[in-house]
Amino acid sequence: MFQGFKYPLQITPASGRVAVERDYTRYIKGLIYQVLLTRPGERINRPRFGGGLRALVFEPLSDANAAIAQATIYGSLNEWLAALIQIEDVRVEVVQPSTLEVTVVYLIRATNERQFLNVEVTE
Repeated sequence: MFQGFKYPLQITPASGRVAVERDYTRYIKGLIYQVLLTRPGERINRPRFGGGLRALVFEPLSDANAAIAQATIYGSLNEWLAALIQIEDVRVEVVQPSTLEVTVVYLIRATNERQFLNVEVTE
């Protein structure tokens, strides 16, 4: 039976212990969110870790920045999660003047299950 930490990290009130995630698909999705939302340089011992998606909130939303974000996210997911998932597609599109839509299509290697993750980033 699979058991990993919940994301975001939670403490179980009854026991005072770290909450566990038993659903492997949700666990993988949490790992992807961690990569996407962590800014490179934010983790002390892993300065290259992260896709920097939160930093896009402070950047002008343009097709050029969307292309840079797409390449950065693809590279980060491949670097940090390649043992667990196979990235099939990453799309970052400006859908409104103040909104980016990020779509990640991936295959969970352990279960051979295709998943989709959509995240919106707004200014």
